[in-house]
Amino acid sequence: MCISALLSPRIIPGQCLRSSYIEQKRRNGDQQAAGGTDRAIGMLRGQCPRTAAADRRKRTGRARTALGPEERGQPSWGAYLTPTDSDGVSDGPTRGSVVVTLSAPERLSFNVTLNKPFSGSDPLQSILISKPAFINSTAATLATLVGGNASNTQLVTNPDGGVTITGYSAPPLLGDVPFQQALANLSWGRAMVNVYTANYPEPADPMGCCNNAELRSEGSLEPLNAASLPPGGLRQDHHGYEDMPVSPADARPYSAVLVPNDSTASLTNATGMVSLLVAPDNSSITYNVTLGNLAPGNEIYNVSIWFGKGPARQLGWFPYSLYSFASNRLPTPRGGLLVPGNGANFTLATGWIGSFVEKSPLKGITGRALTDPTYSFGVQQLAANNVYIVIGTADFPKGELEGQAVLGWPASE
Repeated sequence: MCISALLSPRIIPGQCLRSSYIEQKRRNGDQQAAGGTDRAIGMLRGQCPRTAAADRRKRTGRARTALGPEERGQPSWGAYLTPTDSDGVSDGPTRGSVVVTLSAPERLSFNVTLNKPFSGSDPLQSILISKPAFINSTAATLATLVGGNASNTQLVTNPDGGVTITGYSAPPLLGDVPFQQALANLSWGRAMVNVYTANYPEPADPMGCCNNAELRSEGSLEPLNAASLPPGGLRQDHHGYEDMPVSPADARPYSAVLVPNDSTASLTNATGMVSLLVAPDNSSITYNVTLGNLAPGNEIYNVSIWFGKGPARQLGWFPYSLYSFASNRLPTPRGGLLVPGNGANFTLATGWIGSFVEKSPLKGITGRALTDPTYSFGVQQLAANNVYIVIGTADFPKGELEGQAVLGWPASE
């Protein structure tokens, strides 16, 4: 087995499904047994399930006349903006969202939407993209969107009373680092937005996560579509961006071929592959999640680990998953990561989990420290072929794809 197959697993394109059973039932006039008139007619015409899914989105109001840059496939990152009340600094009523887009080789366009303008006595001063820093250390400014020498901005009052600020930042107005370095920080989730006003002015030495901005992004700016993911997928490991702790040559490999489950088999052509590398001493598991052939307009919510199948199955390694964005977490139409419009294969996430999860303070915060499956228990379940991986999407939040992890490398070409 070639090691490169782990890093770029093979995805078998889905085929248009035509059911002779449905066709026969149609001849007999039994629409209900054929699965419904709309679906049966679409499939008899040779319509792919993902086209049928697009029709379903139109009927339920998901069709949009004006597409945002993230929907057009331009690399985009975004977050919601909230008052910095966690520090007891600002509890004002203004909040909103920000989307930053790579609109040209060296240009970051932005759209900041606020539910209401700041008061006349507290005017907007500046909006910065900063690299988060530790407490009492200076953060690098990755881009100045509003303020300073930036003059490429427009402010429009919306019909609902809110405001939209648009514009772009391009060299030499970006910030303290070269453009490609700023872009890399965006791709790896090392960037956040701070909004400063007269009452909460920009400090002389910004500290990224810990300064007194009036509004701040909820965490880092997150990728909004597959085009904005870094090469090799978004890292989701606990320790940040270190190299994986075990080499493929030394690992014990497992893989899971992801296919539609029983409830989605006739509705999706999506496919996927998850590769797992277990360290010789079982101390860590490195993973790679690759997906393809998802319906245009669909969005990815999570890649979850389960122990067992059916109603009695248990969510594994909580609160960690291989990838997770809850519905409405991101400023996209349905709150998840937008898939490629052409159905292309892409690597969603890479990273690793390990025995360190047992010591994470997050387990205490969740209040489930006594009931959560332990990492060691998860390794035992993997060895017993009892680990199942589920892909939750906007079209199928409870799971569009799933697969059982089994010992061995992914199938080669």
